[in-house]
Amino acid sequence: PFLTAAESCPEAAIPNAEFLYTPFATALRQHNVPIVRFFSQQLVGETSSARENRNIVARKENPLLTLYKSNYISQYREQYRLEISQLLLNIMPELLNDTVYIYPIIQRNTELVAYFWQKHPPTIPLRRLEAMVLLAKTESLISEVTHNPEILITPPIERWDRENLLTFILSNGDLVMIQSLIDANVVDWKRAMEDGNNEPLHQAILRLRGGALENALLIQIIKAMQAQKALSNEQIAHYLPWTPTFPAAFLQAGLSCEQLREVLNALVVGSEQVLHDTRQRLNALCPVAK
Repeated sequence: PFLTAAESCPEAAIPNAEFLYTPFATALRQHNVPIVRFFSQQLVGETSSARENRNIVARKENPLLTLYKSNYISQYREQYRLEISQLLLNIMPELLNDTVYIYPIIQRNTELVAYFWQKHPPTIPLRRLEAMVLLAKTESLISEVTHNPEILITPPIERWDRENLLTFILSNGDLVMIQSLIDANVVDWKRAMEDGNNEPLHQAILRLRGGALENALLIQIIKAMQAQKALSNEQIAHYLPWTPTFPAAFLQAGLSCEQLREVLNALVVGSEQVLHDTRQRLNALCPVAK
């Protein structure tokens, strides 16, 4: 009966029920641990009804997807979701698949990804690498991308946000992982910078501006891009005014004062005030000969 929305609950009605409106699915959406625990007992065992109930759950929407489709919830409800996941996976471990992994990965739910990983890692390589980023499995990740660097910039067809692995690492990897990726010298920065949806310098700037260590990594990334001629003048001009420290960062990455001045003189990069301020910062670093 817990798997049917019918007023009366004959066994024959169960397989045809609308799962979304069943008491079980409602309890899942409400993160109601006691009710899910009560209903889930009808999934346990080898009786014909228990097997049929498990078949219904497997055929309808995966209850783990029902749990994790909602994004922003309170911390105590997050704990309830984890408890329900543990409860269901102890009964039906086959519920954990690569589609289920998508939600905690996009939500950056490291605790849940770690719990799922203990059960089994994702089977799709890209999904497995995304999980490795959140779990700080640097050595394993670098080993895999070294053997298949193309995976860093391959568009993820299963994900609606279209964030590729390279920008995912720059957004979510720890600093040791980002440094290791730079040192591995496997990124095709030129191709990466041609992807308007996943421009890695944009993501690196958002993540790495601030502390001295972060700034040093950002300079290394710009230097690696320059070595591959991955930065166009338009891109340099676009990013140069972003923060007061950027002219110095570009210079430390190997661009010359003359190159930066030429870029600013040739291109419009925002308002006159922005252009003036950027020139002032550059002139402070590269005094103009009189």
